[in-house]
This record gives sequence, structure tokens and C-alpha cells, in this order.
Amino acid sequence: MNYNICPRCHSKFYAALSESDVGCPFCGYVNTGNERRGQQRAQIIRDCDILVDGVLFKAMTIDVSVNGMALELKEELPLNINDKLQIHVHDFDIETESSVVWLHKNDKAYTSLGVSFSG
Repeated sequence: MNYNICPRCHSKFYAALSESDVGCPFCGYVNTGNERRGQQRAQIIRDCDILVDGVLFKAMTIDVSVNGMALELKEELPLNINDKLQIHVHDFDIETESSVVWLHKNDKAYTSLGVSFSG
């Protein structure tokens, strides 16, 4: 058994295969060894605000790139793929409109999502 830490949600789990061969059982991330997004991502964990249809949600960044970021929050968001939202990252000069490119809703009311900066 191998002890793995998910690079996206930072959850710890055991698996019979190496981390490049198995998906995270918590957020579904699969480390394939190559980056589909074309841009390097930096693991930056900061508080942020998400504004959806005038409602403010508190979240955390998981990783950030030039074109987008991954976020996580402890509640379910009323979102779908391609929905637009406003994001403000505390401690950084990031305040932008973004589009949802992936979305994972956990049965414990956690939401993980990836966004692409659109404005």
C-alpha cells in the first residue's frame, strides 16, 4: 500500500498503486503526469470570496495559474459548468470574472471547482 496526498484537495489516502496511477477518492483528481491546462499551476492556499448571482460564498484557493484556479468551499454552490462568477482572492490583487470549467460536489456538502479567468 502506498500513502498518497492529493495535489488538489490535499486529502491523505492509501492506494495499492502509485499516486500517478490512482484517482483521489475525495475530489476525483487523477494525476496523469501531464498538465492538460498548458500552464504551470502553483499551490497557493488563500481565503477568497465567490459572488454568484449576488450571493457571497467563502472559499479557499487550492492552486492558481495564469489562466485560472482551483477552489474549494465547505458548502454546495448553485453552479453548473460554464456559469459565470466573480472571485476576489484575499492577500492578492486578483479580482476577476471567471467561468466554471469543472465542478465536483461531495456528499458532505463540499464543493470543488476549477475556473478559467474570463475578464
